[in-house]
Amino acid sequence: EPRLNTDLSRRIADLETQFKKKNFAAVTGAGEMLLNTLTVGSAPYRKVLNFLSEANWQRFLGRDTAEGFAVVYTVVPGDSLGLIARKNRTTVTAVVKANRLKRAGLIRIGQKLTLLPGTWRITVSKNAVFSKTL
Repeated sequence: EPRLNTDLSRRIADLETQFKKKNFAAVTGAGEMLLNTLTVGSAPYRKVLNFLSEANWQRFLGRDTAEGFAVVYTVVPGDSLGLIARKNRTTVTAVVKANRLKRAGLIRIGQKLTLLPGTWRITVSKNAVFSKTL
């Protein structure tokens, strides 16, 4: 692997600093932009991808609503987890996990749920080991 240029080294160090400060939204934004400039599979790419994956995982677990990452939904009469998930382009499993629901079918009118809507892109590397599941 060729030696990292100074700017790239600084940008990766900045990601690491933001990650240590638990500023996961900043890591997500900067990490996505930086990732698009790197060669897929390179050491810098893998390092940035790791920061990005961990930051997004922390945002998911922390139910982060910054910058539209997650939204808060209030349950209304007639709602079910399946209907809520479909309306918000997510899955029942994601709703259950994000809200730490004990019984998947039990929701109450007026209950506030954190939803993680939209399309999720998962990047898998044969060199990576992940143990997190939704």
